[in-house]
Amino acid sequence: MSAMVARSAILDLLKNALLALTDQVKRVPFFIWLYLGGLALLYRQLRFEVLGYGTKRKSLKDGKAVSLTREENLIAASVIDAKALKQTFDDVGGLEEVKEALKMHVVWPMHNPQVFGTDDEMRTQPKGVLLYGPPGTGKTMLARALAKELGHSFLDISPEQLFAKWVGESEKLVSAIFSLAGKIQPCVVFVDEIDSLLGARSMQDNAVYTHAKTIFMTKWDGLQSDGRQSVIVVGATNREHSLDEAILRRLPLRLRVGPPNIEARSQILNLQLKSELSRLDSLAAARLVSWIAERTEGYSGSDLKELSKVALTIQLRSVVKTGTIASKDDLPLLTTSHFSEALGKIGASSSF
Repeated sequence: MSAMVARSAILDLLKNALLALTDQVKRVPFFIWLYLGGLALLYRQLRFEVLGYGTKRKSLKDGKAVSLTREENLIAASVIDAKALKQTFDDVGGLEEVKEALKMHVVWPMHNPQVFGTDDEMRTQPKGVLLYGPPGTGKTMLARALAKELGHSFLDISPEQLFAKWVGESEKLVSAIFSLAGKIQPCVVFVDEIDSLLGARSMQDNAVYTHAKTIFMTKWDGLQSDGRQSVIVVGATNREHSLDEAILRRLPLRLRVGPPNIEARSQILNLQLKSELSRLDSLAAARLVSWIAERTEGYSGSDLKELSKVALTIQLRSVVKTGTIASKDDLPLLTTSHFSEALGKIGASSSF
């Protein structure tokens, strides 16, 4: 009986203490709770951003949230969801042989896993592609179009993202590329200027650079050995001879993206000037494109884009003095005279 009395007394004591605590909590001003809540959120954010503890949920793949580490979160800013990609191979002017090779050796195998599975060593899905050639010839556009054709997310990596001032950070960022790619797969990992990250090894390389390169290759090999992973690495460079031989072995499909010939320049101009050419009759549009293409030998796709921008600016000049423009129909039609002047200002950026 005494035990029951003691237990009842303890329960009453706890109940009274809880009521007293509740009363004290109610007396705390609301702004104090807001302040404490803000401190808790700040602590959580600093713990993640500075110390790298914990994970963060972020919407990356088809609107679904993915748990990311701090390093993955830094890399995630470079992710483009497959649905957000706009360009297809049809939007890439010229480069027909390169596009056909990508369709045959990458797109078709990826879309037909029943044929290109892991059971047959001679028929496997590609894990690496190298696009090399002069600057401005459309390598990045091709990589984006490839991701669109595959229906893959696009992870755009530049070497300067990966080298941090803190010891060990670069290695963590390189590792995060592949762990993030695995979480958002199917994915195309595009490394622009890949030679600056994975160039030939030399005695002058510092330890951080060498270790980061080793981790990159190790993680890449891990993807290649795991048949469940649907990640392909695409590298772009204009200095293919500077790449490490070990990297070249991991990029079996190597395609030269050269300067456009006259037919390719015509295709590029038709795409770039589509809106303006629609205001001309078909014969006049064809003549204008042919006139420009004949006079732009050695121009890259990027050069043609800059040339067209300058010509369109010159087109505007005649109406600027008259005041506002109600619509595009008020602009003068695009003519060879606009491009003749633009050619005097924009030349080919490379000699190829």
